[in-house]
Amino acid sequence: MRLIDTTSRAATFLILWAAASWAIAKPQSAEEGQRQAAVVADFQQQFAAARPGPEQRKVLQRWMKDPSVEVRAKGVATAARLPAAEADLFFGDVLANEEDSGLRGEAASLLGTHGTEKSLAPLAHAAANDKTSDCVRGCIAFRTSARRQATFALADLAARFPALKPAVEKELRNLKPAEPQDGEQLADVRLQALYQVTQDTALLKPFYDRLASSDAKTRESGVVAFRFLRLKEAPAELVATLKDETEGVRLWGALVLGEIRDAKTAPQLLEVAADTRESLGVRCNAILSIGGMKVATLADPLRKLLDDEQVAIQAQAAIALYRLTGEKAKQFPAGYPAEPPGCE
Repeated sequence: MRLIDTTSRAATFLILWAAASWAIAKPQSAEEGQRQAAVVADFQQQFAAARPGPEQRKVLQRWMKDPSVEVRAKGVATAARLPAAEADLFFGDVLANEEDSGLRGEAASLLGTHGTEKSLAPLAHAAANDKTSDCVRGCIAFRTSARRQATFALADLAARFPALKPAVEKELRNLKPAEPQDGEQLADVRLQALYQVTQDTALLKPFYDRLASSDAKTRESGVVAFRFLRLKEAPAELVATLKDETEGVRLWGALVLGEIRDAKTAPQLLEVAADTRESLGVRCNAILSIGGMKVATLADPLRKLLDDEQVAIQAQAAIALYRLTGEKAKQFPAGYPAEPPGCE
């Protein structure tokens, strides 16, 4: 049985959507894969043996000299374990000197979640000025920048250090307007980050306007924009996208409502999940969203879907039920890496 993974498809779409152009990268050889694994294992041992602080950062600095993006990516991920002051230095260096824009973006994100107040300056600079360069992810290569991640990282920093909110708001408002052909959706990102910091509902008007558009692609982009606002409650206009005439809008609507996790939208999602006339992808996204809401009363409706005529619906319902209650139905796909209850 092949389970439709609509969330993976959505994630891939977002990566490519944010890129100006993309191409297939040259696959690595088996020998190179073995070399990378050995190098990463060696550096991980060195990092574990080093004293927390400057010694660990020096190990990571050596790590980042490897020619492979995949190896350096493991180094950036490992750096999340650095003390905050050392994280400032390491991730700031990556932002300034790393060639791969994806790794610069990851460094920016980690500065937002792991750095100190001193991260404000390098993040603001990256949000305004980071260059466009190659980004290689597996077999896909494209050109982008770290401006998107740095902008959201500023909002993360403000959430962690409330005293920085006025300074962060100023930096966000001072960002230059994006180019007309904004492949990274930077104009949206600026508004989304500003909303996260200020909670000013006037900033949401452009996104609501898109939801009301007569153009399906515009409505779809409006739904996607709501992914990045960190709302606690789902607005009625977003819930209404579950009944949109276009499948792509409904597909995203079902997914985004689950990311908001407003339990009041569960009845509408259940209606979609049980509708045998709806497309398989939309139903699967609705079930996925229900499973992530952590509301015990949703278990019984999910159990009913275990008998659906579509095998993929049965499997998705089993996964959602397991995430909600820990109960593993016979329809749960063997080997599927579903997180247990309580995991985010």
